[in-house]
Amino acid sequence: MKNKYLLGVFFTLLYIVINMGCSDSFDRRSVEESFYVNKKKIEGEIGHSDQLIASPTSGSNVYTWASEDLNIVEVDGEGKVKLVGLGQTVIVVTSGEMKVTVDVVVKLKD
Repeated sequence: MKNKYLLGVFFTLLYIVINMGCSDSFDRRSVEESFYVNKKKIEGEIGHSDQLIASPTSGSNVYTWASEDLNIVEVDGEGKVKLVGLGQTVIVVTSGEMKVTVDVVVKLKD
């Protein structure tokens, strides 16, 4: 009789612990979409080239690359960057509604 009582108490406590661990306030229906670019900032001199890579690289993500000032930096459709003039600007990478920026600083040779 005592064993049945202890077994009942054990399962009751187990049930309570499991249900306490399962209660949360997260909205499990929404998933944050995002992507990443391998560099946050590019610094260099005129003529310097670099390669930006957006990820994930698989799936349905299509990336668009754009320079906010073509007199300072050029970027092609594959993320290849060339510094062409002095100054500061940003490269904007978009995929659908998502956007990431990369700061660009072009300096004189030291």
